[in-house]
Amino acid sequence: MQLLKLRQEGRHLRETIRGLQRADEYRLGLGGIVGASEATQKVRQQIQQVVDAGLETILLIGETGTGKEVVARGIHALANPNKSSPFIAVSCPALPDTLVESELFGHMKGSFTGATTDRAGYFELADGGTLFLDEIADLSAAAQATLLRVLETRQLRRVGGGKEIQVNVRVIAASNVDLEKHIEAGKFRRDLYYRLNVFTIQLTPLRERRSDIIPLAEHFLTLFATSKSLPISGLAAEAKQLLLNYDFPGNARELRNIIERAAVLCKSNPILPEHLNLPSISKDICLTKPIDSSTDHERAIILNALENAKWNRRKAAASLGMPYSTLRFKMERLGIK
Repeated sequence: MQLLKLRQEGRHLRETIRGLQRADEYRLGLGGIVGASEATQKVRQQIQQVVDAGLETILLIGETGTGKEVVARGIHALANPNKSSPFIAVSCPALPDTLVESELFGHMKGSFTGATTDRAGYFELADGGTLFLDEIADLSAAAQATLLRVLETRQLRRVGGGKEIQVNVRVIAASNVDLEKHIEAGKFRRDLYYRLNVFTIQLTPLRERRSDIIPLAEHFLTLFATSKSLPISGLAAEAKQLLLNYDFPGNARELRNIIERAAVLCKSNPILPEHLNLPSISKDICLTKPIDSSTDHERAIILNALENAKWNRRKAAASLGMPYSTLRFKMERLGIK
């Protein structure tokens, strides 16, 4: 029981620290929407529309690594210029099955085994700010029903509690799967989808906006070289061409990891093709299919990361920019052993 309590407290603390440490990320450029492609310009315009309209529910759709959290932080930063409002990011697959509702909506002392104190959930922690629910399709049916009620009433009731608590939270949900297909398969509530789908921002894969690749690469390189005090003069022409020819199944997140690794290997010279160490992945695996084939696409990304990490799961999770628990969940769901 004590272990369960400590684990839950640790999760809350990590999420709170993560939000506080990265609250200024958008302002500092670390989470900036970089690129001049038509798709990127449209996303910037949509972010401004969301903020101008004061929308409280937004849905982000896009493949893994396309920058859904970056967009969510951009919306939060523009809507909260004083930087004091909380931004809480939650990975839905990482929530323990038995504690999903407790984690999101809080609980009262004695409501279940291990609930030794009253505890606020992520909705209350995000009060006055933004709650980012990543991979919303992985929420359980019970959690979906409770979430729908909270979105409709802007009130919640902690697990084991009888008091209605008012919450003022902007909810940004994100998914890398086709939610309408999940609805048809009975995996996602239609009424919740309609409630979330007030305003949808579709994020385009990096392979479909290649003009953004070099600006993004140079942006990541500048940030990393500056933070590590590395005297790197830029990307060699051959390295740029190699990046432009690569399909980036992991999208912008994969590009960032490639550039950071190259900067470490390079140290002082212009980054050359050999520093990039691009995965030897075929065009077939790089996938030019849209999000409708997201399961196959996600499987290919994870397998590629595992192979590059010599099947070290923790290294693979780090390269994908996701918690280790999320990778384990995805591997189980996709049947990867």
